[in-house]
Amino acid sequence: MREQEWKNRNFLIQNWFYNLINGKINDAILVLIDDYRSQRMLPSLKIKTQVNIYNSAKSVNYTFINNTKYNQIIIIDSLQKNNLDFTNITTKLLLVPALCEFYKEQDKYIQSPVFTDIKIDASEQYLYWLEKEVPLDFIYRSDIDLLDFINKKIWMVKLILGDDYISITNNSTIDIQTSLQTDIQMLRGHRILTSRLAIMIYRTATLDINANVTKIGRHIHQKTGTKSKTFNARMMKGLSINGSITISRDLVNKNFKAYNLNVNETDLAIRTEIANNLLSYNLTNLTVEMIANSTKLPIEIVKKLHSAFDSSY
Repeated sequence: MREQEWKNRNFLIQNWFYNLINGKINDAILVLIDDYRSQRMLPSLKIKTQVNIYNSAKSVNYTFINNTKYNQIIIIDSLQKNNLDFTNITTKLLLVPALCEFYKEQDKYIQSPVFTDIKIDASEQYLYWLEKEVPLDFIYRSDIDLLDFINKKIWMVKLILGDDYISITNNSTIDIQTSLQTDIQMLRGHRILTSRLAIMIYRTATLDINANVTKIGRHIHQKTGTKSKTFNARMMKGLSINGSITISRDLVNKNFKAYNLNVNETDLAIRTEIANNLLSYNLTNLTVEMIANSTKLPIEIVKKLHSAFDSSY
């Protein structure tokens, strides 16, 4: 974590305790990633507002954890396996990793916390809070460092659940970081979203960390209007204006599944159906150019539809 990130996180943690001591409800659940030192500090809390404290992930009551009338603290024992179900938590989480200043200077945070008016840019929210996001926001937004977003989410989830929380890819022999970086370049440069990148974006954004690929595929199709199809390097060159492509090294010589975000297949199917309906009227004054202009279909597609329609008679 970068130095400024540590500073900002420390400010946010101290602000959380300032609100607690002063009877205000925080908009985030505090997650303490150090069972031993956290347990020692709890008796010294001077609490002026109601707070629910869960001594382990196993003890979390998902009915009460989302109650915005209370401050909430979850204590994580990093030496044990924790099965926190993120899909049942609607409130964002503010994590306190073991290396945070908080554990060394608990009195400052608990007895006399100072509020710091800190502004976190919308594009940097993911650096500090673990919360559910809309996957498509991170597919289309260019102001977010997508690789950093994925890595930061993974880091936070691992702090709570441990290293074996999720299967990142079905192929463990590839260099994950290099492959994801190149897949992101394919997305940004060619609007081709590989299925494996879609899986990582969906799981880390929604925190449905074990979501199966069928569920993810249906979601992407519903939101983008396109289904995953088989691609290869030759097909990628066909989509490039100048023949220059970006493709992950491990995908160069094999087929792979991806979504072509340049085409909304659902929208295309609707416009094609409208064009076919217009052609079926067989109106002499209705030209191919007029149909193309009305449906916003490329004229070559309308010509093919017209030829197919004529040949059927």
